Amino acid sequence: MQKVLLFLVVGFFLSSCRDDISIRSNNNTKLIVKADTIYFDTVFTQVAPGTPMSVNKQFVLVNPYDEIVQTSVTLAGGKQSIFKLNVDGQAGYQLSDIEILPKDSVFVFVELYAPQTGQNLPLIYRDSLHFVTNGNLQKVQLAAWGQDAHYFLGDTLKDHTTWVADKPYVISKYLFVPEGKTLQIQEGVQLHMAPYSWLYVEGKLEILGKANNRILIQGDRLEPRYEEQAGQYGGIWLSYPSKQNRIEYTTIKNGTVGVYVDTSSSDGETQVQIKNSFIRNMRFDGVAAKGGTLDVQNCLITDCGRVGFLGQLGGSYRLKHNTITNYASGQGSAVLFNNIERDENGFPTGLSFDIDFLVQNCIISGYAKDELILDIDPLKQGSSIVSNSLIKADELFDVFNKDDLKNKVNRLSFYPNFVDISNFDYSLDSLSPAIDAGQVLNPVITEDYNNNLRSGIPDAGAIEKQ
Repeated sequence: MQKVLLFLVVGFFLSSCRDDISIRSNNNTKLIVKADTIYFDTVFTQVAPGTPMSVNKQFVLVNPYDEIVQTSVTLAGGKQSIFKLNVDGQAGYQLSDIEILPKDSVFVFVELYAPQTGQNLPLIYRDSLHFVTNGNLQKVQLAAWGQDAHYFLGDTLKDHTTWVADKPYVISKYLFVPEGKTLQIQEGVQLHMAPYSWLYVEGKLEILGKANNRILIQGDRLEPRYEEQAGQYGGIWLSYPSKQNRIEYTTIKNGTVGVYVDTSSSDGETQVQIKNSFIRNMRFDGVAAKGGTLDVQNCLITDCGRVGFLGQLGGSYRLKHNTITNYASGQGSAVLFNNIERDENGFPTGLSFDIDFLVQNCIISGYAKDELILDIDPLKQGSSIVSNSLIKADELFDVFNKDDLKNKVNRLSFYPNFVDISNFDYSLDSLSPAIDAGQVLNPVITEDYNNNLRSGIPDAGAIEKQ
């Protein structure tokens, strides 16, 4: 009888304490979520057919307040998701009125059930958990590897490394190539970049495709609607002291910046040479450099949100036989060279930097009034030549006057007459004014973008008319 009375007294005491604690209703209520992204590194294609695998990951939701907090948790993918949700013993894909006591926490468990192996699996499965507390939404992203591939999740190369085309490569967050190390990517490799991820290089990068077996760098979403969607990942970032990098016969598409060089070369050596490559559909720039030393030839750079080729704050740039265009609506200019530092309002700060550039046998075109923009302090400009190029420019820049440009045999404001830009065919039709508009260069560039021979007087642009 005494035990029964003690149980009733304790139960009454606990119930009274619980009733005395209010439920927080403040609209600014947010939980402390001990995760932002949960990664599952299971590769589904290595799971035996018909054998589901459950991988369990967990994190904590913390109530930092002196009141009870009620929250709801939803698995965005619902019943169809490959992820399964459990919060403090409650399972389901939509859980409501989960109470967390003051200064307390609950565990969130997420399991992953692999489907049977198949050829059409995505590279990465994605879903998200939504936490709604007093009207405030918080999210945790879920990501799981979906194909048999080489995966890099915020990794740093420890040795000289060569990638061959045995299976896809996927970078999430970043892959860092440190000083003194080389990453060589060989022909046929397909590299996929997850959102916000970068290939960051302080060592050396060699991306060496071939004319008949190009390298492809793009986002990690393989659905048709992502086929030409810009801004799916960061890009390739070359930083000091990286130099003598090479990119050849490579397609880079749908990122934020195709190739970014963030500093000048200390000894004047070329930081990156880009040849016979197609860089397109970047949210900002196709190729961008700050005071860099770059050599670009036989390349297509098209439809970038800000600038196709950007040489800013000085530098040394050699552009030969390139086709650089911006025909997508709302795009910026095709090419911009700048050596004047400006503030956030566009006013000069008084600083300018040494710059020189060479543009030969190029097509620079688009819908803007002027597709070649020069923002130059002539006192810091070295030897610069724009010659034998087809340029969209109704009003030309101060650095060159029209007579000078005409003497260099440039053709201004002619439409290049490409075969079919809607299908990325930038070859020249029979009426193109770019035909025979170039000059024989020294040294001679004997092949074009497609590795076809240039004969006689070369055409302007990356692709020689056949």
